[in-house]
Amino acid sequence: MTNGDARITLSQLRTWAGEAVFKRGQDYELRGRVRELAATPQGGLVAWVQGSERYATRVTLRPNQLESDCTCPYGGTCKHAVAVALAYLNRSEQAKPLPIAPVKDPRLVLLERQAAVAAELAMPTAALAAQPGAAAALEPTLQAFLAAHTQAELVALLIDLAQRFPKVRDVLAVRQMLASEDTDQLEAEVLRQIMQATAEPGWRNRWDGDGYAPDYGPAYDGLRLLLDQGHANAVVRLGEHLLEAGISQVEQSHDDGETAIAVASCLSVVFQALPSSSLEPDEQIGWAIDALLRDPYDLCHGARRVLEQPYPLAAWSKIADGLLSRLDSLPVAAGDFSREYQRRQVTDFAILALAKAGRDEEIIPLCEREAEGGSGYQRVVERLLAAGRRSEAEQWARTGIAATARQYPGIASALREVLCTLHDKAGDWAMVAALRAEAFFDSPSLAALRALDVTAAQAGVAPAVRAASLHYLETGQLPQRVARSVGETGIPAWPLPETGIPPVEPRYPLQFPQLGLLIELAISEGRPAEVLRWYDRRGTVRHAQINADAVADAVERRYPERAAAIWQELAETRIAQTSPAAYAEAALCLRKLRRVWMEHGKAAEWRSYVEGLRAANRRKRRLMETLDALLRAAE
Repeated sequence: MTNGDARITLSQLRTWAGEAVFKRGQDYELRGRVRELAATPQGGLVAWVQGSERYATRVTLRPNQLESDCTCPYGGTCKHAVAVALAYLNRSEQAKPLPIAPVKDPRLVLLERQAAVAAELAMPTAALAAQPGAAAALEPTLQAFLAAHTQAELVALLIDLAQRFPKVRDVLAVRQMLASEDTDQLEAEVLRQIMQATAEPGWRNRWDGDGYAPDYGPAYDGLRLLLDQGHANAVVRLGEHLLEAGISQVEQSHDDGETAIAVASCLSVVFQALPSSSLEPDEQIGWAIDALLRDPYDLCHGARRVLEQPYPLAAWSKIADGLLSRLDSLPVAAGDFSREYQRRQVTDFAILALAKAGRDEEIIPLCEREAEGGSGYQRVVERLLAAGRRSEAEQWARTGIAATARQYPGIASALREVLCTLHDKAGDWAMVAALRAEAFFDSPSLAALRALDVTAAQAGVAPAVRAASLHYLETGQLPQRVARSVGETGIPAWPLPETGIPPVEPRYPLQFPQLGLLIELAISEGRPAEVLRWYDRRGTVRHAQINADAVADAVERRYPERAAAIWQELAETRIAQTSPAAYAEAALCLRKLRRVWMEHGKAAEWRSYVEGLRAANRRKRRLMETLDALLRAAE
């Protein structure tokens, strides 16, 4: 995205908006919510964005940074602004230049009027009256109407509007707070606004755009006002209520995350207030960490900035002792994901506190003690490697693979990659190949076999390893259990060393031969006869996952009759499912069947076959439409 010499990239847009807002904006752009995209006279972007209402949204590019405003309740950095920026970034290079929006474009007029109103509401009455031309900013007819009323009549009018329109009441409450010097009254009013905002969960109907979004604007303004006037303690007190009620509200909301964004925005003010409060340094740190531990919805990302403050070592040491004591009181519940996650979070913060306190010598023993439970093994391995203790890191990695392979295969795979990297750097290709082989035997795939082929070639044992791998896919026999005599099995002896990782029974037993993978391998290596040999054995393996369409594509050139028979069978199977989606898949197979038969002079046979399908399925109206379209396309 460019504007003169200024440029913005997708990654910068993601950073500017934050991950949550970016994803919602991306969803809006993908769903075509951005309408009438145009360039502004100043070189920015403006568009209508269809949300629960139609919003005018403008994105302005300054040198290497974005600014935006929108008529939605959230205003600035919102999902609508992200959607507009993405709509521009995703335009093809061949697209026509954007039209230039005229100065009086309705969208620009709405945005300028909103900015003027916002500035007026944020300005004390006396200051507004002192502005040159302030009276002229109001509509002349409205000005005349108001001027014709007495003060008592105007008060009565405002009271009536406040009673009928909650937003007017909230704006007046904020203006009252601006004029008030009573901190207790101000704090009570902000608490009322928080309670009002958290009273009901947000919701959104994706189909008709209807919904309810809690209005956190007055609560945010009140918190900001308290902080700006130096009442950080009051903000922190209110933050405790906001955190508890906000988490509960977000848990019950179904609104694409809009409520979560609003709660997080208010909490960011609380975390800004925390370092300025009268709490002791360790209490400030503890407040932020406790908020993060209680928060399952990423509402407290502002707390991370608190933890970056230059607190004294003694404060961090006190926090470390408290977290270690907390760990001792937590139950060890292996296999309970929720409790393991909680324990892992507390451990991570304890490690942070120890590091900040200068107690580095306690970190690795803590990691070793808390290694069990999935990612704990990765943590201790990383710490040991950073400390230069390679042999211990290797041993922990092997222990971790054995402990996690069954329940957390992704973690076991990551630990195995650590071992591969270490031995690769040492030039120990045989051990790298042995580790790759174990990964392949644990979870056979074409990618795992390719990786094994590469490392086996580096170790100089490619033919023997490939033969044993294929034998495994066909029989399920691991190399260690195969006789080491070529005469007995027809394959060479297994040439790779033991890895020291004890074998683990798979969570879900594999079926052999691995027909799907053997077929995929034969297709990738251009061996159509082998493809058909394994495909014809599909009845011998229950629930074998085979892509029959890919099989037909692979053998079409060498065995057109077999390809035609496969597509014919697939088409008839899809038609029997009686659904429009299945009919569309059947049509794809019938088009391929037509291509093969026509290449072999069987156009009449194809037409006769399709006519036969029509006759046999006349009651399936949507299928008739699909078959008629196929016949017309063949004419």
